[in-house]
Amino acid sequence: MSRKGRSILHELSDAELHDLADAIATDSGYEMNEPVREQDRWTIFFAQAR
Repeated sequence: MSRKGRSILHELSDAELHDLADAIATDSGYEMNEPVREQDRWTIFFAQAR
């Protein structure tokens, strides 16, 4: 429930964050206290001038 790094979760109130976490837990199939693997996804584009 902590807000770390460059997260959009900083915009949510504590109550909104709890509601979001409950919805994700219900829909995801994760069991309580099961660790969640955090992963940042990035896209890198390379360009070359002609």
